[in-house]
Amino acid sequence: MYRGKKGHTTTARHIAVLELVRPLIPSDAEVILLGDGEYDSVGMLQWIEAHARWHLVVRTAQNSLVQYGGHLFPLSDLPVEPGISLTLENIGFTAQDCGPLLALACWELDCEDPIYLISNLDDAKMALKYYKRRYRLETLFSDKKSRGFPIHKSHLSLPNRLSRLLLAASLAFIWMIYLGLSAIVTGQRTLIDPTHRQDKSLFRLGLDWLTHLPKWGQPIPLSFFLSPDLLFHKSVR
Repeated sequence: MYRGKKGHTTTARHIAVLELVRPLIPSDAEVILLGDGEYDSVGMLQWIEAHARWHLVVRTAQNSLVQYGGHLFPLSDLPVEPGISLTLENIGFTAQDCGPLLALACWELDCEDPIYLISNLDDAKMALKYYKRRYRLETLFSDKKSRGFPIHKSHLSLPNRLSRLLLAASLAFIWMIYLGLSAIVTGQRTLIDPTHRQDKSLFRLGLDWLTHLPKWGQPIPLSFFLSPDLLFHKSVR
């Protein structure tokens, strides 16, 4: 945590965080860094190439410049249409010609606008497949804020106190996932979600389960470890 204004932070701060994370990752692990437009800087790309040697797929702006075929132009010049994805290989990113990289313009039918990605992967389909996993993180943010734990309303302003709150909320998040899985595996999901389909997330099921257990006089299980019995149970989708 650090004290700053709302919005994007600097490349230097992102790299400082990644420097802390990098020693925790096994040296033989394959790492795919997924990020939004804050991670598309030349400085970030150069750091990954020089220090981490990870794969990455990050979003970039439509006015980002790429060099391709001897021309420098913004990605918005690509003739992409709804339902169509375009890929440029061996591009140089920005006027600094950082690369070679992939540039992707993807416009899915259910989206109002295309998104633009850059990646150091060789396979455009795999790059897009990996990037789609990033959307799962958005549910984590909403679960910790507006849809679950309203930590954004804590009114805490000191970075060290916010760090402790975030740590506690993260442990509680894992606990809610455990409770949600437990409700499904034990066949009691219908007590808190009486529908024929599962509309609620595992987190939401766990939070509702925590609310109802004391009402029924049942003990509240506390665990942060998801056993194989829970993870691979036939009832869990």
